[in-house]
Amino acid sequence: MYLFIQNILKTTFLNIKANKQVFVMSVITICIAFSILGLLLLVFVNLNTLFSTWNKQVQLIVYLKDDISKSQLTTLNEIYSNHGQIDSVSFISKDIAWKKFKNTFSKNSKFIESLDFNPLPASYVLKFNDNPDRLNNIRNISRILKVQEGVEALEYGEK
Repeated sequence: MYLFIQNILKTTFLNIKANKQVFVMSVITICIAFSILGLLLLVFVNLNTLFSTWNKQVQLIVYLKDDISKSQLTTLNEIYSNHGQIDSVSFISKDIAWKKFKNTFSKNSKFIESLDFNPLPASYVLKFNDNPDRLNNIRNISRILKVQEGVEALEYGEK
């Protein structure tokens, strides 16, 4: 066995020595091929992660009128609870929205400080279950919510 391996290695090195150009070109070609393969794998993994992240961030934001009544809020909450495709509902009050806005745009603090009132509405953020028909579910519930009293506007990335 030892002689067999020794013979293979001896023949290999003799062939490399006799055909240096072919050996160097083979090594370069293999390196380029593995580099391209690695680059394609890297691009695929990054795009997959990006699309997965986008898919998780699909949401519907329901902006409420300032003068919304408690009965209108109750009606909206019933719609949310009766719709089985909604995964989570988060209420964002005017004050919380204003604090987030001020933190995000703190560079323009002079403009923000000059405002004597909070122009932002309260809102609900609806996140939906992960299924292939999620976009149709968002469209359907947006049609229902659009006509409800107390709803000022809807935002879900489609006009």
